[in-house]
Amino acid sequence: MGNCQNSSANNGNTNGLYDESRPPADVTDYCPICLEKRTLTFQYTPESNEHFISTPCTHRFCPKCLAQYVGFKCSSTAEWEIKCPIPECAYKLSNLDVRRLTSQENHKMWSERRNGSHLNRFLQNDPTMLRLMNVKTEITWFREREAERVFEEKERNSKSLKEGLYNKSFQHGTRVTATYLSNVGRRYQGTIVEINNNLASIAYDDGDFWGTCPISVLRYIEDDGDDDVARVSGDRENRRLAEMARRRREIQINSRLKIEDVTIGLRVHAGWKSGNEFYAGTVRSVDKKNKTVEINYNDGDYWNACPIARVRDLSSQTETKCCPQCYVIIQKAEGCDSMMCVCGCYFGWNGLQPVSDEVLRELVKKEDEEGIKYGEEEEEEEGDDDDDDNEFMSAAEMEKIPPAPAGPPPLLITQNGSDPDELLEFYDSQNSTPPPPPYSQLKTPFSPINSSKSTKSPNVGGYERKSILDMIDEPRVGDKENILEIPQSLRSIFGM
Repeated sequence: MGNCQNSSANNGNTNGLYDESRPPADVTDYCPICLEKRTLTFQYTPESNEHFISTPCTHRFCPKCLAQYVGFKCSSTAEWEIKCPIPECAYKLSNLDVRRLTSQENHKMWSERRNGSHLNRFLQNDPTMLRLMNVKTEITWFREREAERVFEEKERNSKSLKEGLYNKSFQHGTRVTATYLSNVGRRYQGTIVEINNNLASIAYDDGDFWGTCPISVLRYIEDDGDDDVARVSGDRENRRLAEMARRRREIQINSRLKIEDVTIGLRVHAGWKSGNEFYAGTVRSVDKKNKTVEINYNDGDYWNACPIARVRDLSSQTETKCCPQCYVIIQKAEGCDSMMCVCGCYFGWNGLQPVSDEVLRELVKKEDEEGIKYGEEEEEEEGDDDDDDNEFMSAAEMEKIPPAPAGPPPLLITQNGSDPDELLEFYDSQNSTPPPPPYSQLKTPFSPINSSKSTKSPNVGGYERKSILDMIDEPRVGDKENILEIPQSLRSIFGM
């Protein structure tokens, strides 16, 4: 048995490599997983792990234990790399190993994770992945073919194109046009995310991404010229602003509406009576004869004769911009101009200027202080309301108030009349002290001094005397049929 083991070990590991002509034989030994003496099989294959240089190890396990180990790794872990169960061994199982040792379902799950990992590494310009996939970095022949194409295009269009394509330095954030996953074909606008030797990572405006774009296929975006934007040669920021202005002009030209397409209630962008700006609004009426529309703007303005040439489709007015930090394409549909990218960068939509963490902290601190101040003002207002509420006495306080002294019943003016002196004496005695709160709601011949009739009646002790006419108009307890007009003597006494 010992000779068999030595022979199999020699056949299985010849100078550290697997010899297909002499596969190792099974041996009987202790399994490193279950620690039982079993017939152990050499499970590994000579296939390297996805082009990574690695030598298959010679560790042996019983098939059942190794299959359970691989199945557990495929179904329960997020990483796709499955190493040899021996901790000291760096060998990683290949696709053929996993497919042979586990079920078809587990192998499918493992393959999806592996392919996703490879794609992410490919998009991130992993130098190791590029080298192992044998990506050519020599682009001399690209330049020669590009030179021929430029010459032919010059002859065909009879105009000179931009010279010196390769003596300009591409950098992170440069706006370019490039083909997609090919050296020839249609060109698309995008932004350089990363430069790695002679390869560039391009984030296209339509959302696609190419991580290994040769710089030979890149072209600077031409500046068409814009009177409203000052352009300086070599200034990337000014080139970006010029490109944005050019795209706005293209949108305005391509989004013009025909009179047949305009209907009542359509949301559009329309110009104003002067200026070149467009504003959001709604079509109120359409005059096809004069080719004008009536616009209600969202800001409250109104124009009853807006030419159809100054009306644009609202759906095409949305604008896309790049994050100033990671240059991801961002489209704003609505809301304020404060934006936050997925990379965590805060910036303003109009100026595209990043907001530093210090400024953000200051803004948050200021908002917190204003919120605390606003909360204190609310508490003060609530406290004032509570003070107003305290003006009304509680039930316990009302019980402590002594009962009001019994006075004569309300006087009535009868046919026989009343003595004016007695009437004045009664009113003066009543006005000397205002009635207590529990009795303030009773019908008394007194009213606060701020009454509308306070200037017509003398007052005593902060309360005024009501007019006798008011007293007669109010409901009283007694025989109302005997109430007559006020004698002239009483009118002269009360100044009526």
